[in-house]
Amino acid sequence: MRLIFLLLVVYIGIGTLIFQHLFSLNQFTDAIFPGIAIGILATVIHITIKRKMSKPAEVEKDTHI
Repeated sequence: MRLIFLLLVVYIGIGTLIFQHLFSLNQFTDAIFPGIAIGILATVIHITIKRKMSKPAEVEKDTHI
């Protein structure tokens, strides 16, 4: 849970700065809501990929005797 919160904060910060730079917004507050959306989306993608990579490969069992 702690990792998810940390990732969320980091991705929100990065997303806000990127959004502010891409659209040449003058104030940080103009980009905060799109930055939050980008941060949440990036966190969900990161956690999903991490969970899929950590699962062991499924091994087919031979049921023929």
